[in-house]
Amino acid sequence: MKILLIILLVLQILAGGISFITLLAQSFLLALLFLFLTVLQVTLTVAVIRHCEDLDDLRYELERLRGAVRELQKVAEQEAPESPVQVPVDAPAQVAQNTWVCVKCGTVNKADISRCAHCGAAYSVSVNPTDDPNVKRELSRWVKEGKKRSGLFGKKANS
Repeated sequence: MKILLIILLVLQILAGGISFITLLAQSFLLALLFLFLTVLQVTLTVAVIRHCEDLDDLRYELERLRGAVRELQKVAEQEAPESPVQVPVDAPAQVAQNTWVCVKCGTVNKADISRCAHCGAAYSVSVNPTDDPNVKRELSRWVKEGKKRSGLFGKKANS
């Protein structure tokens, strides 16, 4: 794109110079008017070329930031504080109601955590039954009591 704009700039300068010299022989005022229009076109083309350079810089910066975000996601995945809760196939429906499913990766998480244990995605109000922290604590207590009683949450489901 930038190369085409530079070619256009050169052609505008050449055409403007030739037209100015040609019109100068006929009318000085008409030649000056055409010279002014040529300078205006060249100025606008130079401005577009400069903006293309700015866009290239922004594209480079965007790619650099995307790489940094990917690296942070990898670090967050490696440093996940808790392993995902494995809900057995025959688990009661009440246990499943007191957990939440990550929108991003589908992992079933405990009610007392606010980030997915697998991918680190934030708690989503649209998926979870409530956003009230007090209710979340109650759900968490219920899940922990259920874990002590049944031992369902620490074991992986058999496939």
